[in-house]
Amino acid sequence: MSADHFVVFDLEATPDPECPADPPKNPDQDRVPAPPHHRVVSCGIIVFAWTKDEQDNFLTVAKCRLLGDAVGTETSILQDFGSIMKHRPHLASWNGRGFDLPVIMARSFRCGIPTPWFWDRDYMDRFRGHRHIDLQDHTTNYGASRASRMAAFAKLAGWPGKLGVCGADVPQLWEEGDEGRAKVRRYNLEDVGCQSAILLRVLLMKGEISRTAYQKSAESLLSTFDRDQRFAELSAAIDRDRFLMHDKGPQQQPVPAESGAAA
Repeated sequence: MSADHFVVFDLEATPDPECPADPPKNPDQDRVPAPPHHRVVSCGIIVFAWTKDEQDNFLTVAKCRLLGDAVGTETSILQDFGSIMKHRPHLASWNGRGFDLPVIMARSFRCGIPTPWFWDRDYMDRFRGHRHIDLQDHTTNYGASRASRMAAFAKLAGWPGKLGVCGADVPQLWEEGDEGRAKVRRYNLEDVGCQSAILLRVLLMKGEISRTAYQKSAESLLSTFDRDQRFAELSAAIDRDRFLMHDKGPQQQPVPAESGAAA
């Protein structure tokens, strides 16, 4: 891995029984606990490498995997992430600056794993950092407009967003044992795929890749998920014409002129 690689990442976490959060004052309040109260159970990544042909520089998928050892212990996940960060890659996330990276730092604090990159301005400075694309920031003008869920922008790009599992389901699924945990890990990688689709569209919108480079990058992402049977449902739900920009966009039916109206 080199500093030119893009690493799209996403965490899944459950409440830490050793450090429980205070219950919300309003039981109906949908409040995410502060970073120390989470326990990392899964972290999926997609690594993009730059590729050059006669026409374009575009991105191809170099890796799509879960971090950590075969069991997926929290310590092994955090150590694996730290090993990646030694190469200073470009990161891409959805609200990673607000949730994923602070949770990684807090849990690394718990496990005694150094995270010098966390204080690197290129990663953590919201406005002047150059090595972390927080896609939520990029799609809300850094909070100037109301934040949307990641699934909404994934759908705009032709990906399905959520497929029956959402983040709120993770703690219960995790407690169900091997089958539930397999669902969590698959859901984790599906989210990373959706975030990767958003990243490619954002890079196109910013003028950092051309239309043809975008389409080549998108084909690489599609082929990664198409050849893995775990993602058959996801692959079948992708609107490929929209994602590859072969469609003509939303079509409006012409409104007939009122009878007797001037042309």
